[in-house]
Amino acid sequence: MTQGLTATSGPVIELGPGTGVFTVALLRRGIPAAQVAVIEASESFATALALRFPRVAVIHDDAAHIRHVSPFGSGGADMVICGLPLLSVPLAKVLRIVAECMTVLKPDGDLRLVTHGQRCPIPAAMLSRLGLVARRRTFGPLNTPPASVYAVVRMEQPA
Repeated sequence: MTQGLTATSGPVIELGPGTGVFTVALLRRGIPAAQVAVIEASESFATALALRFPRVAVIHDDAAHIRHVSPFGSGGADMVICGLPLLSVPLAKVLRIVAECMTVLKPDGDLRLVTHGQRCPIPAAMLSRLGLVARRRTFGPLNTPPASVYAVVRMEQPA
């Protein structure tokens, strides 16, 4: 999920950080804590994350509200990392989450998703409707269960 990121890759917003596995990876890649925000729906996880990462913006809210709670403003994030199990989320909510993510991303930013499914967890018709494309970046066959990481970007990337 964090492959290729460096200290200059922020700001980054993480959706569904859970216990903070990807948060740790972001910080280890050198992204300053002030350039990382996590949005967690579970109050207990959000509380634990705030204690574990006191300099990271921990937001207890629903990922579908990213546009309203992002500390980096509209179009201010370089990347959104999504660890949410999108395959088990109703499609209408997936649409809201993905559309909202694109509002907080810079024009050349990307949304990275992890999935244990056989293909991108965002249906092709939904990607097309939103003017997006998904590219599989990596596949971890030794992960249990095996997982893929996708980068979702706008079809028309700025030059």
